[in-house]
Amino acid sequence: MKKELKREIKENEFASWLEKIIIWGGSHRDELRIGIGVGVVLLAAFGALTYFQSHRTAEAERAFRDALEAFEAPVASEIPTGADRPAGQVFATAEDKYKTAAAGFEGVTRRYGSSDIGTRAKYYAALARIELEQYAEAEKALRELVAPG
Repeated sequence: MKKELKREIKENEFASWLEKIIIWGGSHRDELRIGIGVGVVLLAAFGALTYFQSHRTAEAERAFRDALEAFEAPVASEIPTGADRPAGQVFATAEDKYKTAAAGFEGVTRRYGSSDIGTRAKYYAALARIELEQYAEAEKALRELVAPG
């Protein structure tokens, strides 16, 4: 008997609470519509921002990967005679290889410089400049990487 009474009281409390919400919603219909509308707009904006950021990150990673492939690609003179030609790009000279890599990394740095991948690209661009014996440019880029702020 006691359990049934407790259950009935809980059911009555829930019904009472639900009834109050329905009455409040009916008297504040316009405010609810505006609130729901604002919520939907904010949710859509958040979704669009998330999509944009993930798309931008994917583009940055793809551009960095392309530049890194050039940086790590073999030079034709480094391939042993009689060996199969490796898959991917093979450069005629080391200078061509590092110029291509530096340009690729600098493009990533220009477009995505504020991101982690932009910072990493700046470092690799400096390494490519060192290979090209452009020490002043490489030193400048490396100093910018370690500078505070």
